[in-house]
Amino acid sequence: MKKKVRKKYIVNKKAQYTFITILFLWFITTTALISYFIMFNIGTLKKFLPDNPDSVKMISDFSMRSWMVFGVYLLSFLLLTIILGYYTSNRVFGPIYRLNIHINENLENKSLEPVQFRKNDEFQFLAHTYNELIENVKLIDNDNPSQKD
Repeated sequence: MKKKVRKKYIVNKKAQYTFITILFLWFITTTALISYFIMFNIGTLKKFLPDNPDSVKMISDFSMRSWMVFGVYLLSFLLLTIILGYYTSNRVFGPIYRLNIHINENLENKSLEPVQFRKNDEFQFLAHTYNELIENVKLIDNDNPSQKD
């Protein structure tokens, strides 16, 4: 069996970019909530600690560490969101694109060839159903030779 090699990375710009945009908006919302809670915790510390140099230094250290951890989280989560968004969108939109191309090729060539998706693609059932349809059409075509042109 010949291994399917990816020729295009973005197969449906609008759908894939919409999907990645939704993930990015989720990322921004999560980031905003975490920022709020960091600021809330720092504000709460300021209210309950005495106003002396040790307390101010402790709050400053806590604030700096919190924002540093948040920065690392921010960069890694952004990278993870982009990678997973791209990977997932390819696994979802790639098979649909492949099936569409395959149907158009069959129409142009006036042939009935089965389609094959990559092993880890979503919608394997779609390829299976399409291939069953092709087999049934071939059987009907073979049973009715008088209907051919």
